[in-house]
Amino acid sequence: MEIEHLHPALVHYPIAFLLAAALFDLMAIAAKRDYLHRAALLLLIFGVLGAAAAVITGTVAKAEALEIPGLGRYVRRHEIFGLYTLIVSGVVLLIRIGLEASRRVRGLAAALAFFLSAVCAAFGLVTGHLGGSITREHGPELRGLID
Repeated sequence: MEIEHLHPALVHYPIAFLLAAALFDLMAIAAKRDYLHRAALLLLIFGVLGAAAAVITGTVAKAEALEIPGLGRYVRRHEIFGLYTLIVSGVVLLIRIGLEASRRVRGLAAALAFFLSAVCAAFGLVTGHLGGSITREHGPELRGLID
């Protein structure tokens, strides 16, 4: 199996992990439980790793996808949002590590943690939507690249 064929299988993981991180941060605020913030941080780490894998495999797969007429602008938009997702999530991960180093994510810090996680989740969802649109519109043509 070539690396570009892994892209469709990998893309769901960063979306799920980033969304779950935001939900765990929200639950941490509601339940006032620090361990839920730490769980959200772990999910964010997995989300960033998954986003990196998706960007790498997507970059490799892009060359073949661009051979399909009319697909270029959609692929580029999806690629840009994928990079934004990775960069924003990576920066948020560094901020979150700093917040967790304080050992008490409460009050304003907890709200900030949730907001940042929600931003990451939003980027992941938009990127996924753009990728899904490509698959819906050009699925049969893309399937030929995978076979």
